[in-house]
Amino acid sequence: MKKLSVLLLLSLLLMSAGLASAQEPVTLTFWFHTHPPMVELNEQLIAEYMEQNPHVTIEYEVIPNNQFFEKMLVSMSTGVGPDIINMGNSQIVSDYVPRNLVTEVDYAAMGYDSMEDLLAQYVPNALSGAVVDGRYYGIPSEINTDMLAIYTPDLVEAGYPEDWAPTTWEELGEVAGALSKFDENGNQTHRGFDLVYLHAGWFSNQFQTLAVQTGCTYYNEDLTESTINSPECVAAAKIWRDMIYEYRAANPSLSSRESTVPLQDYIDGTVSMTFVQPWGMELIRDGNPERWENTRLVALPQVDPENPATKINAYYWAVNSQSEHPEEAWKFVNFLASHPGRWLLEVNFLQGNANMAELPEAADFPYADQWQEGLNSGNFFQLYPSANETNEALRVGLEDILYNDADIQATLDAVKEEMDLIVQ
Repeated sequence: MKKLSVLLLLSLLLMSAGLASAQEPVTLTFWFHTHPPMVELNEQLIAEYMEQNPHVTIEYEVIPNNQFFEKMLVSMSTGVGPDIINMGNSQIVSDYVPRNLVTEVDYAAMGYDSMEDLLAQYVPNALSGAVVDGRYYGIPSEINTDMLAIYTPDLVEAGYPEDWAPTTWEELGEVAGALSKFDENGNQTHRGFDLVYLHAGWFSNQFQTLAVQTGCTYYNEDLTESTINSPECVAAAKIWRDMIYEYRAANPSLSSRESTVPLQDYIDGTVSMTFVQPWGMELIRDGNPERWENTRLVALPQVDPENPATKINAYYWAVNSQSEHPEEAWKFVNFLASHPGRWLLEVNFLQGNANMAELPEAADFPYADQWQEGLNSGNFFQLYPSANETNEALRVGLEDILYNDADIQATLDAVKEEMDLIVQ
């Protein structure tokens, strides 16, 4: 009897120790970029998770957009980065995975029996932007494609029907030029169409939208030499350049450099048409309700309307390979990913969920069918090495073309030399 009591006491002590160990305090750090609706929901979800998991403390930092890519990579590379990051697909596969800065997705920690079970929760291409050699390194926080936002009263004022939509870039340029306005000295005061001129990631992302239509890639197939000066890439740059100098529709010198609200010019009414991704709808609606009420979204013009090409890009939640609590980090990622309806309704983030159409929030999501079609038919741009360096080299060249009307071929020849150094 005494022996049995001792064994029972030991068992209770072991159980107690196990419970104590399971509830040991854990502190996770989480960094993400500036996007007000996303920041607000992140803060709500962090608070909810900590309430449900009292042993977990989550410390987060919001990094300004124009510092985000550089600060995150430097911090992760020097061992002082956060446990959890939210990063673009190009950076994940070209900068983070090759340097062993992020871990493979831990499907078991996320509550799945296999990676196949996890993948079944998403449309087929949702996680393909974070795959290297068949291994998955991220869970999508947002997957994006582009549509054209048109402020219809400007169309009507210029004598065009409010349901007008361009089929080709030439059609867009002609009408956008007609919507532009100039003062008596010939200075442009209103732009019929324009894009965003912010950091290198923005330049590259928008250029890729054009590049997939012309067949441009940054590098050859084996990533040993840049192809940025190819006829296809020259054609993509010319589309953007012509909006400024041929049609006089765009003007980078008038563009806002406010990175917190990238669509500020469209919201303020100084631009009639621009690219918009799903998350941009919330910015327009919150920033200028009247503007949103009179905005119509249509498919982008195409180089070849008979064979349309659509680019998608994404951000992924990923876990630092040096995290002391990787399992807890993936549990938190799973919690973030388990609220697709809230991300959809409150932030306008599409996350590639297989059951999106069944979400109650999808019924109130503007242009839901068109966005979903874009994700289903779109493809990620070529995965290329050293995304930050590559994007910066391209930005320098594009700024010279767009701001100074530099010769496209000569400029891209110089960009090629810079990109070749990256892969040598």
